[in-house]
Parts: sequence; structure tokens; C-alpha cells
Amino acid sequence: MRGPTWRDHSRRAKRRSKEIAFGRGTGKRKQRYRDLIKISRATLDHLRAAACRLGPTAPIGIEARLWQVETRPYMALIERVIAQAERRRLNGEQVPVGDKLVSLFEPHADIIPISSSRAGAM
Repeated sequence: MRGPTWRDHSRRAKRRSKEIAFGRGTGKRKQRYRDLIKISRATLDHLRAAACRLGPTAPIGIEARLWQVETRPYMALIERVIAQAERRRLNGEQVPVGDKLVSLFEPHADIIPISSSRAGAM
């Protein structure tokens, strides 16, 4: 039984992230965000395919079951990050603070707003 074909997109994703952070021009930035979102969706699809192949009836070891338990919550968080990026960067929407996800690994992390009086001092 052959496994699904998987491609490591980490170099491409890292390159796009750097181009977004250090690049100039909003037109190219939007295009780079689109590509980064496309890469993220492809990676999420691979994660889902792997999880399906290791379904509840598959004869797998404890390590694979542990992997399933550990990765399941990240799928929803990754979807949230992709939706947030699409809303903010592609559609130009302002995402309410309560809807923002600032960390995959600490999903309950809060954004601390800087008051206007402190903003000038920094």
C-alpha cells in the first residue's frame, strides 16, 4: 500500500514569509500572501489526508495514535489562521481582536493594545 505523495513546502513558505516581511509594494505583497495561503492549504490537505489514512480502524501503533491526538487541534487552528490572513491581507477587512489568532502553540494568547498615550513614548 503506497502512501500519499507529500512535498515539503517549508523552504517556499519561508521564502514567501521573508518576502512579505521585507519586500516593498502592496501589489507584490498581496500576490505573495496568496501564494503563502496556497502553500498553507496544500500542507493542511496533506495533514488531513494522513489523518484519514490513519483512521480509527487502521491497524497502527501507539505512536501514530498519539500523533493523531496531537495534530487534530492544529487543523482547526491552521484553518483559522488561513481565514484570518485572507480577511486581513486579501480582502482588506479589519479582524476584531477577539477573532484574531496570534499563536498556533498558545491559542489563548492575548493581544495587548498599546494606549495612545503610551504609543508616543515607545
